[in-house]
Amino acid sequence: AEGVLALWKGLTPQVLISLPSSTLLFGTYQALRPERPHAAAASDADWYTFYAGVFGAGFSSGVALTAFQNPLDVWRTQLQTTYGDKPPPPPTTVRNAWRGVSLTAVRNLPGNGVFFLVHESLDMNVRERISCDGGPVSPAVARMLCGGVTGALYNLLLSPFDVVRSRLMATSSGGVMFHTRA
Repeated sequence: AEGVLALWKGLTPQVLISLPSSTLLFGTYQALRPERPHAAAASDADWYTFYAGVFGAGFSSGVALTAFQNPLDVWRTQLQTTYGDKPPPPPTTVRNAWRGVSLTAVRNLPGNGVFFLVHESLDMNVRERISCDGGPVSPAVARMLCGGVTGALYNLLLSPFDVVRSRLMATSSGGVMFHTRA
């Protein structure tokens, strides 16, 4: 029996992933994010350019994140999928550290573009309406609501990629088609 401590398998790589990943994700996005047009004077073309820039900045944040995150995700997944008396997973090597990188890239590149696109849209169209002067919700609560909805939509859309990616990372053989069979 593994005991209760088995619930924390893979914690070390998760901690090593979390802070730098968030820093890369949001730091890269903020550095590349276009300036929001002024609502009163903005044309449709201005908004199109802004949202295209938001998607591009989010996509770019995914590039930096994927290169850093994938090897640590492989290590974490292999630790988490080791059970009881079975031998430990093979060590993470340069070759197997990139298992599932294509699905990580699918999730992180366009996924982050969509994440920031949804967030900016909700921030501008919902938060500003419900938390303006005399609005029913404080600006802090409105930001939390927008962030929560953004995160929920992101995970709902991209969860299938994570499932297949985790299966790829947990094994030493088989490709995407092998791991998506019922």
